[in-house]
Order: sequence, then C-alpha cells, then structure tokens
Amino acid sequence: MLRSLLIGLVVLVHGTIALPWPDLKPRDLQYGVAQDELKRGVTLLEQVGIHTTKDELADDLLAVGRGSKRVQKVLHGPFRPILRATGTGQSWGLFAYPDPYAGRLIVRTQDADGAWTERYRAPGQGDPDMVALLQYRRVRGIYDDNGDRPKAGFFYDRMCDWLGARILAAEPDVQQVEIRFDLVTIRKPGDRRPAVPEEPRHVRTISRSDVAWRLRLLGQDVPDAPTVAPPVGP
Repeated sequence: MLRSLLIGLVVLVHGTIALPWPDLKPRDLQYGVAQDELKRGVTLLEQVGIHTTKDELADDLLAVGRGSKRVQKVLHGPFRPILRATGTGQSWGLFAYPDPYAGRLIVRTQDADGAWTERYRAPGQGDPDMVALLQYRRVRGIYDDNGDRPKAGFFYDRMCDWLGARILAAEPDVQQVEIRFDLVTIRKPGDRRPAVPEEPRHVRTISRSDVAWRLRLLGQDVPDAPTVAPPVGP
C-alpha cells in the first residue's frame, strides 16, 4: 500500500511538472517566432469580435504567466528540495511549436596568411571529423537552441572555448577559430516574399592567447601568435 502511494505521488509530481505551463517571461517575447504568434493571435481574436493590440495581448499573456508561476510554486514548492537533492527533477519540456528561425552553426579557421576556410556548415557539411563531432547528440544539445536566442547561453561560450582549443591544438597552422550562428528564416510552402538574408549571430573568435591554458593542458606550447587580419564577412 505504501509503495503504491509513493509511486502515485511521484507520478503526480512529475506529471504536473511536465505539463506545458504558460509561464512566459518578457524575454520569451523577444524571439521572432513569439512576435509572429502575437500578430496571429491579434488577428484571430479580431475575427471573433475581441479587439486588442499586440502589446495588450503580450501584457495579458505575461499576467497569465505570473499566475501560472504562483500556482506552480504552491504545487511543487514542497517537493523542490527533494528533487534537487536526488537529481530527479523534470528539466525538459516537449517542443511547443516548430521554430521558423533556425540557427545554422558555422565554424571557420584562419591561417597565418589571414585566409579563412569554412570547416563546418550545418547541417552536415564540412570536414567529416567535425561533422561527426558537432552532430553528435550530446554535443549538439549544448548549442542547438542558442541560434535564435537574443543572448547566447553560458554553455555556448564554454563550448566555443573548448572547440577552439581542440582545433588549435590539433592544427598548429591555424591561428584563429570563428564560431557563429547564421539565423535562417524558414518560410512556409507557397510564401512568395523575397528571401531573407541569413544574419550572423553570437560570433565568437578564439585565438591561441584566448585558450592558452587549455592548450598547455593538452601539452602544446603556446608561442606568441602572429598578427592576422580580422574576420571579414561570412
């Protein structure tokens, strides 16, 4: 009986945590897809006789999000310490919608002459070893959702340092590594609007001096790097 109650409690707690709670924050509405959805929402409400604006609808949604947070705090607050201590929290959510603003990861390297060479272009183009590395699910999970974020996350920056040091250690002729996302607008079938140029975002340029301590850990001497031209264009 006790075992059944405990199992039921675990299923109840994790089941409610996994629900798609409407806990929007102001930063969530900065995404391009969120702005598109607000416009679509205003149009749909107008069709049923509810007159509002995009800003008013955003305020209403944020108010619902604040209420949702309060309800979650009451429901899940008593269990949070246990979940943290046991590492059994629910830390993922299902995809709510397809993202029309995908981030295409690009990796380039610069040699001592200042020439840039593209080494990886998502999805799956470039050096075979780099394709295998960057498309591996455990590595891809670190950076994959950073493309359309207004600001890249902490782990993206650490991934850039790690990848830059890895390339620089393996290839002494490489002087700098550039890692960036090109924001791609995916249009619906039949959309005849002009194509939107890809927008570089979250550009990180890693030189030998930036990751000197990592290179020394990898057993490589770090001489003074020659002055090279800055990156120009994609």
